[in-house]
Amino acid sequence: MLVQTSDWIGLSAMLVSIAAFVVSFWTMWSGRQARKDDLLVTIHLQLISPDIEEGREAASRLECPEDVAKIYAERGKEKWHRMNRALAMYQFLAQMIVRKKIDPTLAEALWGDRIAVWWPKGALVLNWRRSFTNDPKLYEVLEKWASELHNRLRPDEPAAAEPGHAADVVTTGDTTLGRLAPPCEMPGPAL
Repeated sequence: MLVQTSDWIGLSAMLVSIAAFVVSFWTMWSGRQARKDDLLVTIHLQLISPDIEEGREAASRLECPEDVAKIYAERGKEKWHRMNRALAMYQFLAQMIVRKKIDPTLAEALWGDRIAVWWPKGALVLNWRRSFTNDPKLYEVLEKWASELHNRLRPDEPAAAEPGHAADVVTTGDTTLGRLAPPCEMPGPAL
């Protein structure tokens, strides 16, 4: 009888330890999920901030690489910093997706279409920045993700710097830009 009681005590202890393990694992998993959700909310709040929105809008108005250089040179660096900050926030979002820190499906639901629309103009900023910093791999993760989104969600719209549409080397002031996008064309006389 004593042996049977100790067997029950041992079995009960084992079941309690298994239950404790399951609860610990669930707590760890739910905490990790909560951190991912918190990170996405933080990124989302940054992306809807007025500063980032102004940078996105400024980049959306670009027509060619010369426009980026003009903004940098003529209008002071504040607008450039806003465009650059928007680019950096999108890069951070893309990095967090690649590192599995946030759910890619949810990130795409929140920002995919906006990035797909913005990307051809955002690529002008990125390409100018790459030529400025002489770093051809700058923001590669963003470029890959945003290009994929643009091609999948906006297949009928022109892509960023499509082959055969790249401009020759553009020089503005003392800054040389690479083969980035179509040159700005002056409008002809109204007919």
